[in-house]
Amino acid sequence: LQDVGAEIFSAHIFPLNPEALKPILDFHQEIGTKYIVHPMDFYRDREETLRKAEILNQVGEQCRSYGMQLLYHNHFHEFQHFGEKTVFELLMENTDPSLVQIELDTYWTTRGQQNPIALLEKYGKRVRLVHQKDYTKGYEAERDLLASVEANGDYVDMERFNRDVRPETFTEIGTGVMDIQAIIDAANTYCESEYIVLEQDYSCHDELESIAISMDSFKKFHGVQW
Repeated sequence: LQDVGAEIFSAHIFPLNPEALKPILDFHQEIGTKYIVHPMDFYRDREETLRKAEILNQVGEQCRSYGMQLLYHNHFHEFQHFGEKTVFELLMENTDPSLVQIELDTYWTTRGQQNPIALLEKYGKRVRLVHQKDYTKGYEAERDLLASVEANGDYVDMERFNRDVRPETFTEIGTGVMDIQAIIDAANTYCESEYIVLEQDYSCHDELESIAISMDSFKKFHGVQW
C-alpha cells in the first residue's frame, strides 16, 4: 500500500462473529482501515432481526475499541416489513447510532421500494459512506424485488437473492436511470459521508473498461472531489 500510495478506508467483513473478530481487527488496525462494514445479512422475522441488532452493537463496541467505526451496508431485503417496521428501521432503532452507522447503497434502496434521497435525509449524519451504481434502462419493470416477497409473506435468503437478482439490471454509472447527481447533492446536504464508492456488481464490459466508463461519467457530476 505504501509503495503505490494507496489507503484503505473501509473493508467488508462477513460474517460478523464477535468471538472471532480480534485477529481481523488487529489486521485492519495495522493497515489503517477506518470503517469496518457488515455487507450483508438475512432476516426471517422480527425476533431474529432484534437479535442481530444486538450483535451489531457488540461488534460496534469492538470496532470502537480499535479506533474504527462499524457501518451497516444494505441491500433490498432490509426494507421488508416485519409488522409495522422494516428490517432496516428495526436495525437502526435498536442499535446505538454511535456504534452502528450506515453505508447506504442507493441502488439497492431503489430495488426495495425506497427513495434514496429520502433515506439520506432521514438518517443524515449517520450515513458515512455511499455506495453507488446504476440501474439499466429498459429493465424498469423488474426493478422492484420486494413486492413478491411482501405479498407472499416470504423472507429472503442467499438462494433467493442469487436467483432473483439478474446481472443485466446493473450498468455503469451515468448510463442508467438513476438520478446520481441528486444523490450526490443529498449526501452533501444531509450527511457526513466521506466517500461515494463506485461499485459494479456485474458488467457486459471488461472490468477496466467498465471502470473507465463510470469514472468518465462521475467526472461530469459536481459536488465530488477527486
